[in-house]
Amino acid sequence: MIKASFSRLIFFSERGNYKKVKGVAAYLMRKILAVLFMVSLSGCATITGMTDAVGDLFSDSDNSEPPAELTEYQSEVKLEVLWDESDGDGNDELAVNLVPAIADGRVIIADREGLIQARNPDDGELLWEVETDLPISVGPVIDNELLFFGTSKAEVLALSTETGKAVWKHRVSSEVLALPVVAEDKVLIRTIDGKDLALNRADGKQVWAIEHNTPALSIRGDGAPVVVDESVIIGYANGKLVAVNLYDGAYIWEKSIAIPRGRSEIDRLTDINGTPIFKDDTIFVSSYKNGISAVSLIDGEVLWRNESISAVQGLSADYSYLYLSDAPPK
Repeated sequence: MIKASFSRLIFFSERGNYKKVKGVAAYLMRKILAVLFMVSLSGCATITGMTDAVGDLFSDSDNSEPPAELTEYQSEVKLEVLWDESDGDGNDELAVNLVPAIADGRVIIADREGLIQARNPDDGELLWEVETDLPISVGPVIDNELLFFGTSKAEVLALSTETGKAVWKHRVSSEVLALPVVAEDKVLIRTIDGKDLALNRADGKQVWAIEHNTPALSIRGDGAPVVVDESVIIGYANGKLVAVNLYDGAYIWEKSIAIPRGRSEIDRLTDINGTPIFKDDTIFVSSYKNGISAVSLIDGEVLWRNESISAVQGLSADYSYLYLSDAPPK
């Protein structure tokens, strides 16, 4: 480096000053040698450390610590069963989205045949039950005094949390598999034929609806929409992510996040089946065969994409990490 510096200094100097420049170079060289000699007095370890540090600047090798070897996780918590009660036929071994919901001292559960129960979370005591005789496919979702369900017969139900009595019922275009989402005075519903709609929370009347093309073949299941301020973020089976206005359903942006590839319909599966996650002005989505993507909330631009992971379900997140269960090998 010293030689290069001196050569550059001479090149940009006038011919008449050559000797003067050369004299300056000799002076600087003596000073540098003196400094190196003083450093050497402090021990060889210092020189070795300096050599290693300089060498690292020009080395392409990865000197980072290798990842720890994977080990079998040992459970630290043993779960104790406090009570065990039957809720009818459960999901009847079908691919439906029945989940327990807890609120106001009640656990609400439903089975595939339309039986809905409210139980005490402390001891499992039955508080009330109703038989709707409907093929419930998703729910319940609790919002204050109301319960919301979807059915395979294209219906959305609202029931009283206190008694289980029906409050309203609204017919939609097809089966509902995504959990209803309550935002302000609206209930957001997704159907498996690519339609999304907002219903009035109080009476079930339709506020707005949008429709999106779906591919001929897709993976069964739908992620729920995510509401961020006045925007509703929705992922579709064709690999597109859209943002619409919460109040009127008007499109804000639409982007292709997962790009279909291949000749057959199976090869071209790109479903965004999981519920998107919002964090720090970024939306994280997972898709089948197209990995995980981070998307800007403002305009839908993809910030980064990891295509090495395939996921059928959605993501979970904490303050700095994303978690998912990947799909079986292709």
